[in-house]
Amino acid sequence: MQTLNSKNQYASFYIPLLYLGVFFAAAVIGADILTYKLISVFGLTASAALIFFPLTYAIGDITAEVYGRPIAMRMVFISICAEFYVDTILSLVSHVNSPAAMDLAPAFTTVLKPLQEIFWGNLIALIISAVMNVMVMSKLKLIYKGHYFVTRSLIATFSSEIVYIIIAYSIWFVGKIPLNTLCTMMIISMSFKVIFALVVAYPAVLITRYIEKQQPHLHVAKNY
Repeated sequence: MQTLNSKNQYASFYIPLLYLGVFFAAAVIGADILTYKLISVFGLTASAALIFFPLTYAIGDITAEVYGRPIAMRMVFISICAEFYVDTILSLVSHVNSPAAMDLAPAFTTVLKPLQEIFWGNLIALIISAVMNVMVMSKLKLIYKGHYFVTRSLIATFSSEIVYIIIAYSIWFVGKIPLNTLCTMMIISMSFKVIFALVVAYPAVLITRYIEKQQPHLHVAKNY
């Protein structure tokens, strides 16, 4: 295993990983805040969280491709810890009394109070789907000997998204909205995420190639 033995190698290794990790965590937390914000898409109901969450799979694929499965898994775990910290603090703050003159307190309570519930639902779904995404991506890389990144990314993303949506939406919305509306939301979410995956597949390839070009030592240092 080749070591990082210069400042330039350390920088080329950690700086792209830092960006990937920050955007991964931001997407997870952003999706939490918008989970119960329902929007109308051509007359159909959907959760606004779908604007953020598909990004996590693209970032996970890039990280697993460039840095290997162990580092990608650590990124997922650290992001879950950050999500727990943010959701817990925001949820607790929503219970703190506000001055009588502050008429926005009920709005904060409505938005922030459910975050703990959202976190635990997301935790179960994310652990299963994100781990599945990274493992599928890594296994397919071995099967295809490093080729067909777009195909591997799409397969990993689609399978993981289906699992995530079924688990998370069942935890969040069963008993709160009509079953037919819930099924519609699942279908819309899956459809949007399929389109998103297709749109970002080529940019993900470019990002992956750029990072690998900047740090050729990763080809021997990473572990699948």
